[in-house]
This record gives sequence, C-alpha cells and structure tokens, in this order.
Amino acid sequence: MIYVYLDESWDLWFDFENKKPSEFFTITVIVIKNISSNKGIKKEIETVIKRKLNTKKKCKRVVDEIKWSKTVLSIKKYLFNRVKKHNFDIYSITFNKRGVNMELQHNKARLYNYFVKQLIDKIDFMDVKSKITIVLDKSKNKEQIKDCNDYLLRNIESRISLDIRISRCFLLWFLWEI
Repeated sequence: MIYVYLDESWDLWFDFENKKPSEFFTITVIVIKNISSNKGIKKEIETVIKRKLNTKKKCKRVVDEIKWSKTVLSIKKYLFNRVKKHNFDIYSITFNKRGVNMELQHNKARLYNYFVKQLIDKIDFMDVKSKITIVLDKSKNKEQIKDCNDYLLRNIESRISLDIRISRCFLLWFLWEI
C-alpha cells in the first residue's frame, strides 16, 4: 500500500495589476510507501507541531498544521530529521506565474492538471502490490476535488496493474501543508 498526498502552495491567481497574487505556485506530491511510515510521519508531524509551534513562548493561537511556506528553516530541518527514517519520496514543481501564457491563465484547471501529471509521471508505481490511497488538499471545493481526483485516477490507473485498488480521500488530514 502507498499513500499519495497532493498539496499546493500559494495561489493560482494571475491579476498582477489589480491584486497582489503570489509570484510563484508550487505543487507537491508526497508518496509514503507503507502504513507504518504513514502513521510514523503523522506522529512526527504532530510532535513537531506540539514541540515547536504550539509552545507557550511562540504561540498566540493553536496551530494544527505546518504551513510550509510560512515555516522557518530551523523547524523544517527539525521535521526532516525526525521523518527521514520513514520510507517516502517528495516530488515538487514550482513555477513563476508571470511566465504562464494568457490562455492558460484563464484555464487554471488545465494548468493545474498539467503540472500534477508531470509529478505523477515521476512516481514509480511498480512496487505497489495492493492499494493506493490518494489524499487531496482540503482547500478545494467538492467539484474541484472530484475533477482532480478523476484526473489523477485516470493517470495512475494507466500505469498500474488491474488488481490494485485505489481509494480517494477528499480531505487532507496530514497536518503538513506545503
């Protein structure tokens, strides 16, 4: 069994004249190779949140997830030192939104799916024996989650054996938001 977590950082808005969108957009896929690593990484993330983010000195409010783009490097290093013993891979793409052509700026779903496919194509599914669980970011609405899930499902199904089950989760409860 493997777990495929997909999340993104920043926004996918392109109105640089009237609003202040981010300059970059990042999509990351974390592939966790087994149940024990999945449980272990979740536990390590909970520990990091408790020890580094929810301390009385640093915390004005309770933090329930790590916002990667807003987390200082020392805490990121601390987290990686805690999770490095687990079996996982990280795939990530960051692009400068100013370089995206106008047609794709108006077709965000297609742009998003294109980059997701680039990441999914890098994943080796040959070792999967029984099941793949896909977990998407909770920031999408139900229709967007379904569309992205369906797109991912089609791409992954074309690369795996027919007897491997794929389950999909609509909410991200991973505590580690990129």
